[in-house]
Amino acid sequence: MASGSWDKKVRLTDLYSKTKALETLEHNAEIMDVCFRPDGKELCTTTMKGEIYLWDPEDAQIRGVIDCKRDLVGGRSENEKFTAKNAASNKFFKTLCYSADGNYILAGGNR
Repeated sequence: MASGSWDKKVRLTDLYSKTKALETLEHNAEIMDVCFRPDGKELCTTTMKGEIYLWDPEDAQIRGVIDCKRDLVGGRSENEKFTAKNAASNKFFKTLCYSADGNYILAGGNR
């Protein structure tokens, strides 16, 4: 099981083993969502800084980081009082999901 928190940490625990220690994955911003790949061999997390982390849950090591800030800056609505540049800091992905085959990540959030 994985759980994310506002303390910038993701905690991993094995629900079936009472002896397995809790793993903590440190991030540089608050955690918005966590998602396991369907085969369970990768964990994806997203933060309030617009980043997506890819983790190996077995050894608690980062496989990669995708900086998505540029993808989130693209546009703004007509009624938005901030410019796209000023509002970029408030944009982040709120949710993550892997495709059924585990080859793709779908991320959605603030525009």
